[in-house]
Amino acid sequence: MKVNGSILTENGLMEGHVVVENGIVTEISERMVPYPDATGIVIPYFFNHHTHLGDSFIEHIPKLPLDRLVGPGGFKERALRSADDEIMIAGMKKSLNLMKRTFTSGFIDFREGGVKGLELIEKALQGHEIDASILSRPVEWKEDEMEELLQRSDGFGISALSDHDFDDILMAAEMAHERGKLFAIHFSERIREDVGQLLELRPDMIVHAIEMEEEDFQAIADANIPVVICPRSNAFFGKRPKVKELVEHGIDVRVGTDNGMIAKPDMIAEIRYLYLSTPKNERKYVERILTGIFERKGLKERSVGIETGRPALLVKAPWLHPEKGILGNSEIIPLTGSGPDGRDKEDTDSD
Repeated sequence: MKVNGSILTENGLMEGHVVVENGIVTEISERMVPYPDATGIVIPYFFNHHTHLGDSFIEHIPKLPLDRLVGPGGFKERALRSADDEIMIAGMKKSLNLMKRTFTSGFIDFREGGVKGLELIEKALQGHEIDASILSRPVEWKEDEMEELLQRSDGFGISALSDHDFDDILMAAEMAHERGKLFAIHFSERIREDVGQLLELRPDMIVHAIEMEEEDFQAIADANIPVVICPRSNAFFGKRPKVKELVEHGIDVRVGTDNGMIAKPDMIAEIRYLYLSTPKNERKYVERILTGIFERKGLKERSVGIETGRPALLVKAPWLHPEKGILGNSEIIPLTGSGPDGRDKEDTDSD
């Protein structure tokens, strides 16, 4: 089937057409075709840049300050320690199924619980075809434990500078870098943290970056550190991501859903909440971070946009304003290549 419209490519949005066969893009062209099978905005599957799937099983959340809810020794940590393994695995599987239904092809998870935490998510991932970058976290901060974690995961995902001894965090960062693994950390989510210490860690990405001043934004921009924002999680704690400041400083902004107990890992809901909750005079900044919801393969191998040999989605909206179409309430469907609008005939018949 052939689809005309606005196509999100590695180089940005372009007008043209794609050919889809058996659910896979086989051709991308800047030329429109006559009598297309469908029209709209063609986008890749989503990528969730920050999750905590381990707490997906928690249903009732007390209204507590951020540090007492998700910080070390807080409500979430106690719940994770006391929960039955099978209950935790079932919660993670539920979140993975939701990601599949909402067209997420991959995610980066901050995995609490040391080695046991890795074992739990490994069991949850069995049978799921999704690209998962798992960033582990030490329990005891001992070198032998950290060595094993790095062997079994894609790197480290640390809670915050203010949560741990800086020397321990620095050791974790250096070990990750030496072994070619990822190092990521929450930064300035609850309080303003030391950007000088952050730069010493040389993180591959940071999460939140809310409680920051001008010099912090500039330092992160100069160091080319990507920032992941989590709008719905931030809103739960009465905060908002500083998209305008991040974009104006030229920072690479990506999007994640954060804790499964607070916000379900639905990237469509996340980006549309961000857009609608942003003042209208600042929505242009949200439109400028669109590629940050599609990058995949973790952080070392960036890939954005439609590519041949991969599946694609169709946003059923006029393509003259593609950013608004993606961020608005338009229907999003997988392009299978068989039905008249991109869906399988079976799917069409069941609508």
